[in-house]
This record gives sequence, structure tokens and C-alpha cells, in this order.
Amino acid sequence: MAAGASGALAYDVLRSARLLTPRTAALPLLLVAPDGGGVFLRPHAEGAVAASIDHQFPPFFRRIEAAIELAHAEAPAIAFGLALARPDRPIDWQQDVGAQTIGFSGWMTVRDRFVRHALAATVNVRRKMPLSIVLAVRFAEGPNGAPSNAFFRTLTVFSD
Repeated sequence: MAAGASGALAYDVLRSARLLTPRTAALPLLLVAPDGGGVFLRPHAEGAVAASIDHQFPPFFRRIEAAIELAHAEAPAIAFGLALARPDRPIDWQQDVGAQTIGFSGWMTVRDRFVRHALAATVNVRRKMPLSIVLAVRFAEGPNGAPSNAFFRTLTVFSD
């Protein structure tokens, strides 16, 4: 992509997402929905669940924006996070995520269901190497036993 460019990540890129936080669960913690459904992460009672899309934030780009959504009528409040990180640096989700990444959105708590919200992470200094895009969710107020369909519906990168 050229200067001034932007573009949404395609399904083939999204399906390269890999789980970063191994947790035991009866249901999958990471799914990628075809046909524009986005990336689904299931929060876990033991802490944050994160996935990485390695090397897909282009060199010299400045920002990534996600459209996030809770897609279940009984879902509890979920906190969403979006980060840009070096692929060779693991993130300790129990510590300050912003201090361990190149760009971090902070945690955004979403309570309303079936409403899309914008979440963005920005780099202050352009990098000449591709970065990993890290998606994360966690319970904002604890699990309530209801399904927690947390989606990153779209991911769009911006050069300016």
C-alpha cells in the first residue's frame, strides 16, 4: 500500500491469527468467521485471551482501527484491547501492556450488545519492519455464565 493508503485486512490474513494465551476451555477461544464476520475471541475466567496476526501491520504505517462488537444478547461486559508489537517480543498480560508494545489502544469496556465501536492503536514513530497485530479480550466485571461473543469485525490499517 502506498503513502496515504488504508485497507482492511482480508479473510486470508485474519485466518492466520494464532492464540497467544493458552487456556483450557470447553469451547474454542479463537475463531475466524468467513464472509466478513471477523475474528472471534472468547474471554476466559483466568484472564485475558489474546491472538496475534503476525507481521501484518505494514512498514511505515501509523494506525490500525478495529470495529468491535458484543454479539450475544446476554453477554457480560467485555474489555477489548488492540496492540501493535514486535513479533519476537512476548506480552505478559498480567503486566502493563502499553509498556510492552509499540502501540496499545488501552482497554475499552463494551456493555451494549450488537453495536459496533471503534478501537484504535497508533505508533508514534514509523517502523521499517512489519509488526504483529495483537487482539485481546477479558471480562470487564467477571464472567456471568452467559455466552460472550466478542468480535473484532474489521481491522483496517492506515499509513497517515
